[in-house]
Amino acid sequence: MKIKGKDVLGLVGAISATCIYFAPIVVIEYVVVDFVFDRFQLLLQSTLIAAALCLLASIIYVCLTTAMGVMLESSGESHEESEPKLEAIASNRGSNLNEVAEAIRNEKLEYLAYFSLNGEKLAEGTYLLPDQCNITTKDWHSIYARGEEVMKVHNHPGHSDVAFSAQDFKAFLCQDFIRRTVVVTKNYNFIMEKVGNGYEDLQNDAKAYVERMDIKYIWLAIFSSRLWSVIVARKAAENFGLKFMVERINYSPVRKCIFAGLALCSVIASLGLFKPQFFNYSASATASAQDSSNASDDGIITVTEAQLANEVSCGAIDPPM
Repeated sequence: MKIKGKDVLGLVGAISATCIYFAPIVVIEYVVVDFVFDRFQLLLQSTLIAAALCLLASIIYVCLTTAMGVMLESSGESHEESEPKLEAIASNRGSNLNEVAEAIRNEKLEYLAYFSLNGEKLAEGTYLLPDQCNITTKDWHSIYARGEEVMKVHNHPGHSDVAFSAQDFKAFLCQDFIRRTVVVTKNYNFIMEKVGNGYEDLQNDAKAYVERMDIKYIWLAIFSSRLWSVIVARKAAENFGLKFMVERINYSPVRKCIFAGLALCSVIASLGLFKPQFFNYSASATASAQDSSNASDDGIITVTEAQLANEVSCGAIDPPM
């Protein structure tokens, strides 16, 4: 797979994101060690570190882009070949929308359920696979025959909290009476709604568009796979006239603590690089103090505080002339 010209923008984005991420570290170093040694030397060393990090991010971006493109292409081929051979089995993870959503949130396999817009459960099924799900053919024909507007809910197993995939967009747009779709993950609910009709002819275009955006913004996965998928889903929703929403269910500060810890470690490590110069500065100051002491021993007159005290006389202060 070749890296096309449009991917250059993604590469620039990767470098920019890396610089933005490490800019606070450079600023902190610049302020903290300003009193230790020359600013220019600090700026030069920090720039070299940032350049090395940008180069590393660029290499990772190219590798991930190539790998992701190959994975998406092979995944699309395997899905097209395997879908006709699979038959879903009926399941029952709850009697209403909330029960089903919470029951499948932490499942290791994918489950799909259909509901009426007022929350009535219509069908539920699974392939017993971690990356595909569906309802039985009989249940689907029953829902199709009703001709009523419905919503679908399925889960994405794992801890990455990724939103809608390209296949999710295609499945959502395949019929106009599917008005809402929800992806349930460990910590989020990702919701997509239609605001009109006439989406059925766009399903293949939407799938292809999301696949292209997945590759273009793959560099975001370096920082967060959730952020990567949300950006792609939001852009696809805007492009095809859909409404995209995110609901956070569980709040865990672990990831933020990790990023804060990495930033702190980077600052400490960078200051460690400059530590020898601090010692050199301290040694120079000590040597200067010793030279001054030696000069006093060689005959230079020094005045002590006791001598100054003896020369001060008490009395009235002369008025200014």
